[in-house]
Amino acid sequence: MEKYLKKYNKIMADYHSGMFGDNHLTLHDILEKAGEPDLLTNMSLSEIQGIIASSSGLLKNMFSQIRKRKIEAVERTKRLEEELVRLNISSYCDSEDISASALAKNLGLDVCYCRASELPEDVEATLSPTSSDEYHGVIKILEKLTSSFSYMHEIIHYLKDVGAGNRVQKVYARKKQGKTDSLEEQDVNYLTAAASMPYSQISQLLDEFENADPDAEKALLARMSEKYEVKTEAVLRRFIEVRNLVDYQKKTA
Repeated sequence: MEKYLKKYNKIMADYHSGMFGDNHLTLHDILEKAGEPDLLTNMSLSEIQGIIASSSGLLKNMFSQIRKRKIEAVERTKRLEEELVRLNISSYCDSEDISASALAKNLGLDVCYCRASELPEDVEATLSPTSSDEYHGVIKILEKLTSSFSYMHEIIHYLKDVGAGNRVQKVYARKKQGKTDSLEEQDVNYLTAAASMPYSQISQLLDEFENADPDAEKALLARMSEKYEVKTEAVLRRFIEVRNLVDYQKKTA
């Protein structure tokens, strides 16, 4: 797994050759000038360890801190993947591909598409109680949303915080574009992405992702974006999460 390490080495070689002019730039500034501001975030544990092994002094210490934070992030990923398994979402689906609309139907949740004026200003979807005897709760979604992510987000809230077969007792709201400081909401965002883009499916594509040149990677992300009805940024983030988890599990096996 050296996809991003190769990029890093090339960028640093370009910097030391004077390509970026100023030779007293911080690493952050170097990556910004190279057009790769997220490069360190996207690196695997193995790639970070490779840099640590070949570095010394302040650079070694900096990458050691990055490695520590990355391990913490991967351990959180592992915990949430295990929680997703316990939720057993596939048992409420009629096919291998998880559909938010099918899940809502099978779980007894009503769905209502709303105008912006019918929801709080900073909210794009809610899971709310219902007075209907036919349903356990109602999902309200902004009608202008084209992605199914918010739809699935509220279903995850139902399974995680209410429980299948139980009636919704309070409102669970998703902020517009998922922006939140709540760790619980961030966990639900992760579980939603993981449910929408299953580990088993993404892990089978890791070799294709790893070996893709920039054009092939762009095409792969676009293909998966269309399949899972999410933004390409979300697909890339999911590839990185699964890639890092696979790397971590190999090292701790």
